[in-house]
Formats: sequence, structure tokens, C-alpha cells
Amino acid sequence: MGFDTDLGGTWKITNINENFKVCSSYPRYLIVPTSVPDQDLETVASFRYSRRIPTVVWRHHLYGTVIARSAQPEVGWLGWRSTQDESLIQAIADACSIDPGPAIGNGLESLPDDQRLDSDASDLSLLNGGLTASMHFEPRPAPQRKMLILDARSYAAAVANRAKGGGCECAEYYPNCEVQFMGLANIHSIRKSFHAMRALCASTADPSSWMSNLESSKWLHHLSGLLKASLMVANAVDLERRPVLVHCSDGWDRTPQIVALAELMLDPYYRTIDGFQVLVEKEWLEFGHKFGDRCGNSATADDLGERCPVFLQWLDCVHQLLVQFPCSFKFNQQHLVGTGHACLSC
Repeated sequence: MGFDTDLGGTWKITNINENFKVCSSYPRYLIVPTSVPDQDLETVASFRYSRRIPTVVWRHHLYGTVIARSAQPEVGWLGWRSTQDESLIQAIADACSIDPGPAIGNGLESLPDDQRLDSDASDLSLLNGGLTASMHFEPRPAPQRKMLILDARSYAAAVANRAKGGGCECAEYYPNCEVQFMGLANIHSIRKSFHAMRALCASTADPSSWMSNLESSKWLHHLSGLLKASLMVANAVDLERRPVLVHCSDGWDRTPQIVALAELMLDPYYRTIDGFQVLVEKEWLEFGHKFGDRCGNSATADDLGERCPVFLQWLDCVHQLLVQFPCSFKFNQQHLVGTGHACLSC
């Protein structure tokens, strides 16, 4: 991913979670700014839900801007804060300014022809290796911009989570950040929508009312919201050149959906067969998506309220991009069908 983790570099790979003692649902090794000591990371873990701290998962190879992910902060009704958490967020933004990347031209000359899109007027031309063909940028360095904190929930849902000990970042304590709420539905709404859409597909309803019934299921509405949130992340990292932190409540459902879609838009490697496998392993498996509970195929998945086609919904979003930009992918929809079948049949 282009991180300089040499001694004295801006970023480091910490082994603080090697035995999964800091966070049982995180990978063993995490990428964080060098300026943040491991002791502070342990303190931050106690402030983030399920101890899922902000950690970097992708870096722009030209501009040095990064995508990070986490769970919600445990603010609660009393408005708790953590200076270590605030310092970590600031350190991520500072590291992007200190190590901004080469920023040579617009980089299009380095991309193979088969990774370039014909379209030059759409925001989704971010699929073109993360670079917009119609845009020509001036070289870095650029002034530091506010870090984008993208909260997948609505503001009302984030505030309601304070009753459970959660919440969202307070602008007063994170002055160098801009918080955006995307209003994406929770697993219960997605499950209801999927059941309605599945029933429609299995029915023999009047074809003249099929489209209106599909709209009533809100399945496509939920897909649109996910794509919009992911595009906002991609635009922030690539066009606005500022780092992004993505989280929802737990950080293992809507968060991997958004982060993985944004990386798919930005990075042509993830649109290859091998890269797509790496993407699923990195953002879904390593960061603790609850496949057993959500798919209902684990021995202990007895709670029907925990079931939700989160991964299948993400695959549908990938399919939407694949249909619009087939030449930007090294696989077809049969690969997505096989991936979904493998997920649900294990």
C-alpha cells in the first residue's frame, strides 16, 4: 500500500494486537502513525466500541491520503472524551501531510490502457485507478485539509446510541475533522428489505406492478445509499486529498461495505480476481465481520435478529459497478455469484 514503515518513517506496523488482547475482532498487526505510542492505543481501545480503534487500511499511492476504519466512540450521555483518541485522529491527518506521496502529474500515464475508462464525465470515473481523466492536478504539497469522519448512521441514530454508551465524535474535541452522517439503514431494516425483494422475485405478480413493488422493497434505495457513501470516501481521498475515517456502530457491517467499495473504486488491483480475494480477506475477514451470525450458518447462530445479508448487499453494489464499467474489472458477474454462493453455503 506504499507505507514507509522504515525506522524513522511516518507510519508503523504495530504488533500490539499480536495475541488479540487489545481487540479480539481485529487483525494481529495494525498500521498507525509512528508518533502514537502503543500505550496510547490501549487507552484508545477502551474508548472505542468493542475496542475497535481507528487504524489505517488503505493509502493513496500518489497523494498519501489514507482511509481508516474503527467503531463508534463511547461518548455516552455524559459526553465522555479521550484525549488519546483525539490525538490519534490528529496524528493520522498529520502523517498524511508529512508523507504526502510523490504526486507526479495526474498519474494517468502510468496506468495500462485496459484500466482506463471511456467515460470522462462521471464521478464514478474514480474507478479509473483512482484518477479522473478529465481532471489535471497541481503537484503537492498542499495545505492540510480537514479530515473527513464518515459516520454511516443518521445523526439521530448516533445520538440514540449514546443511551447504550456509544455516540459520535464531538466537533469541539475534533476541530480538524468534518463529521458527515450518511443515514444508512441498520441490519434490521436491510433484512426486512431483502425479504421483501426476495418474495417479489419468487412471486408471480403482475409484471406491470413489478417495478413499483421493487421500489417498495427499498432494496435499490439501500444500494444507492451505500454507493453514495463509498463515492464520498473515494472523492475525499482522491479529489479533495484528505484522509477519511469510516465507522458505524460496531464497525463490522456498514463500515466494511463502505471501505471495501471505496477501495474497489480507487484501486485497480482490487478489481482483479486475486485482488478481490485480498479485499474480502482484508476488510471482511481480518476485521471481524460476523459471517456466521449474519448468514446464519454457524452452529451458534440461533438469534434470527442477528441475521442480515450484509455481504450479499455489498456484492450487489459491486455488481452495479461491474455492469456500468465492465472493462474496468478482471472478472465478471459469475465470479460474484460464486463468491456469494460460497459465503452462504459454508
